[in-house]
Amino acid sequence: ALGTKAKVNSIDDTKTQITIDSPTIVINGESIVTVEINGEYINPTATAKNSDGLDISNDIIITYFDNEKEIAKIDTSKLKTYTVEYSVTDKTKNLRTVVTQTVIVKDSIMPEITISGDLNISSEEAATYDLLEGVIATDNSGEEIKLQITGFDTSIGEKIVSYKGCDSSGNCNTVNRIVKVN
Repeated sequence: ALGTKAKVNSIDDTKTQITIDSPTIVINGESIVTVEINGEYINPTATAKNSDGLDISNDIIITYFDNEKEIAKIDTSKLKTYTVEYSVTDKTKNLRTVVTQTVIVKDSIMPEITISGDLNISSEEAATYDLLEGVIATDNSGEEIKLQITGFDTSIGEKIVSYKGCDSSGNCNTVNRIVKVN
């Protein structure tokens, strides 16, 4: 092929081995990338050269895969692992080089729990008071966070009530509030 480097090696009087070099691709980034859920995945740039050392970066084709199924783009709203394939073919269309990048979408941030302040309630209210009133739990994944409430009883006195919330990735947060029962 014209413009393609070839190595010719004589093996013996009847056989000759010809080796043609494939193009090269270099991804300007890590081969394994972690993106926070609902974050932004930015394709790293990549460069490609043919066997003559000429830049063929404009010929790189980027393809995204989810479990070997081709997809349009990386969906960072789902906790998944994706593969990004960078490929380039030499001008003779005979040799193709493929380099892959793994993109892991994960959730490493604990839920946020916001409490509107301490409470003063009467002993009559204590038995029926909704301890979730004024409490908001959110998560960067968008999932609903259920709260566990501990440390409360209806007896008169000051209590430290704990609100604990965990997301499906196992990230947990606990926030305390003082509740006075009079």
